[in-house]
Amino acid sequence: MLSNSTYIFDGFKDVVLNILSLVVLALGMSLLLAAIFGTFNHEYDYTRRLIGESFEQAPVGLSDVKNLKGNIISVQIDKFSSPSWILSGKWRIDDFGENKIGNASNLKLSANITMVRTNGTGEHKHRLIDFRLTNIAFSNRLAILNGTASLMTSGNEQPGQPALIMKVPISIKIENLRTISIGIDKKISNYHFGISPIFGSVTSRSSD
Repeated sequence: MLSNSTYIFDGFKDVVLNILSLVVLALGMSLLLAAIFGTFNHEYDYTRRLIGESFEQAPVGLSDVKNLKGNIISVQIDKFSSPSWILSGKWRIDDFGENKIGNASNLKLSANITMVRTNGTGEHKHRLIDFRLTNIAFSNRLAILNGTASLMTSGNEQPGQPALIMKVPISIKIENLRTISIGIDKKISNYHFGISPIFGSVTSRSSD
């Protein structure tokens, strides 16, 4: 038979356990509310702010692509989809006055390109000069410049690659004012640059 003291102890134990349960529950609710508040109201939520900014960027226009320059950093892919050449160099787009082609100024692309096979052999150089703009188009954060240029080659002889090819069709794409791709007509260049465009980065304006 249980004594009165045993009943009192058991009752006290139940009260303590109930209090501890309420404390744990209250603490859990506080942490949950803090997490919710921090998620939706955190002053330093940089990810949320950057995502918002990406949708608010203004479309690229003619004034944005004038006088850009940057680096060429590219690996050219051959017809078997294998890396074939490593390319490096510099490029720039200059604005030579107000000779209009439609609504575009007379923009000129020039580039110096060094090519070397992935095994370290066959190093030679190219230059793109005498660029002639034929048309330019903008689509949100993308700028596309089409034209022709002269392609000069020096260094190790390349089979089927003349030292100078004139009026080579060129297509230039600049995206988000961060990257550039230069497509050189494959047939006229005898697939010398493989099947992929030449890629590079935008570093600054030429006038900076």
